[in-house]
Amino acid sequence: MKRPISTISAAALAWIFFDMPYTLAQNNQEFIQNSTQIIAENKLKQYKVQRGDTLSSIAKKLNISIEDLVRDNNIQNPDKIRAGDILIHTPRIQQQSYLGNLPHYSNIRHLIKEIENKHSIPNDLLHLIVLVESEGHNINRFEPRFKQNHIDNGKFKFDRNKKYKTVFSALKQKNPELTEEEFKTQLAKSVGPAQILYCTAIDLGFRCSLDELRDPECNLEYAARKIHSQSAHTAYSWKKVLNAYNTNSATGKATPGHLKRGSFYKQELEKLKNRRVTFIYRP
Repeated sequence: MKRPISTISAAALAWIFFDMPYTLAQNNQEFIQNSTQIIAENKLKQYKVQRGDTLSSIAKKLNISIEDLVRDNNIQNPDKIRAGDILIHTPRIQQQSYLGNLPHYSNIRHLIKEIENKHSIPNDLLHLIVLVESEGHNINRFEPRFKQNHIDNGKFKFDRNKKYKTVFSALKQKNPELTEEEFKTQLAKSVGPAQILYCTAIDLGFRCSLDELRDPECNLEYAARKIHSQSAHTAYSWKKVLNAYNTNSATGKATPGHLKRGSFYKQELEKLKNRRVTFIYRP
């Protein structure tokens, strides 16, 4: 019987690693180093099993699920825990995240993840765009500066651009009352949870009306296409992605407030991630 260990240290982890009766989920040095780093950052907590404890009562005390407790500790037989065992658990920090107070965002989180995976975009970048732009609300925003710079003064060259003329002609057939001036005004609108600019979506291949672009799945799809199209210039750095997305330019600079919101939401997204190690030891 080995003597009790009151705190987990690098030495203790090494002792656990080389003592064969104690099972580790990953038997390699990298696992030990990562575990030590996570513990050093206070990401994990310890619980010493008391006489009469059950997994159910322990989970209730720690405010985590039994499933999380079993997974965190690689418990093969829940009936075999005993007084004195040291259990490791990850605090349920996701409950402390501000993002839990955003119902619109919560309702589309699964959709954002699916579209990120579809376009091989690093996790959380599309989430970050949605949160910074609208917190998940499906809202409309008129961009007067865009209209002034690219439509009213003629730089946009609408009459010479076949793709915009094609979209306008198709929409005109469905809605005969749509005027060219109204269509130009619509091009200066950002819509949906990712606030994609109608003009930008058309550049990326969208061929339907502004109303159809408001649909969350469609909106997120074209936002992801935009992020993906700029990847060579941004290298998927979150700050560069926000700059490029907000300004529609690989070298553009978003407003300080935009980046400040980005930094805040990036921290909140980190809180939602479960960083786990899986082992149990008995002193």
